[in-house]
Amino acid sequence: MGIKTGRGKLKQRCDACQKKNHNRLARESAKRHYKSVVRKYTCATCNNEFEQMGRGKLRKTCPECKEKSATSNTLDNNVKNMELLQALIEEKENEDNLDALMWEGMQ
Repeated sequence: MGIKTGRGKLKQRCDACQKKNHNRLARESAKRHYKSVVRKYTCATCNNEFEQMGRGKLRKTCPECKEKSATSNTLDNNVKNMELLQALIEEKENEDNLDALMWEGMQ
């Protein structure tokens, strides 16, 4: 490479590759010191206490309640859409009936 380090030795890597290598080594060494953590949380919907492994964000709802709410939302949306369509169909039929009555009155 031709560039010398602060101690006078030649550099073996460019700055970008050196940073990548340093980050990789730091990640690998941090994994050795990692201890899994078990934490308890209470579900917001069913108020039961559960345990969560790892160091991520603490959950607010248990997986069962989360799954229930996701499926119920889609069902509610489908029901609402069907009700809206039925209302529109009935409205259109009422308009057609009014038009027919109007034409009968003209004859």
